[in-house]
Amino acid sequence: MLAGPITARCSFDVPNPPTMNMLKPAIIVIAIAGAAYAVYSFWDKGGQPGMKEAVFDADDVRTVIDRDSNTTALRFYAARKFKKDVDGTAIMIGTDEAGKDLYEKDTSPYVISLSMIANGTETRDLDEAQALQYLSWIEQVNDSMFAANFSLDEIKTLLDHEGSNGIQLVSNKLDDRGYFTMTAYAVWIEGGKATIIAGAPSYTCAQPCPTYCGGEPRYYLNMRL
Repeated sequence: MLAGPITARCSFDVPNPPTMNMLKPAIIVIAIAGAAYAVYSFWDKGGQPGMKEAVFDADDVRTVIDRDSNTTALRFYAARKFKKDVDGTAIMIGTDEAGKDLYEKDTSPYVISLSMIANGTETRDLDEAQALQYLSWIEQVNDSMFAANFSLDEIKTLLDHEGSNGIQLVSNKLDDRGYFTMTAYAVWIEGGKATIIAGAPSYTCAQPCPTYCGGEPRYYLNMRL
């Protein structure tokens, strides 16, 4: 028989709670990590160009030039051929004097370069919604969307150079702020390869978008995403 009532013990030994001095190092580490991630995210956005290079044969270029009598320049947008494309390409369209893409409703005026075949290039005509999709794949991975403009005189000089049957667009850094532009070269396309023609002129767009998007940035597809 028990000699007396049992007293239940409901308390437990609780270790001393951490003091503020103990928490300070952890708080500092978290703060530094957060700041570092913010800086990384800032610089990572736009850290890589949306395309490396793209080639268009002379027939495709001249088709776009001749499509509208108001064409004063050609615009090339950095784009991706598919969602996981890491090399990228370019989309071409003619622009008017105000810097607006030239197209009519329910048409497919944008031309994307897909690959080089034999002595030319494989391209596809796109409507505005499709072109925006090809651009959006750059934005989804935080790479840089940008566009470059070249005058008709510059483009025709490249196409008319001896031995030229196309143009090649190559991305390069505009300045130390992380913006990108394109340089256009005259090329000879043969056997599915493009060779830059030695001695031919080249042109670099000095005012790509961004950061130079004219008086109406909405005229640029990449500024609508």
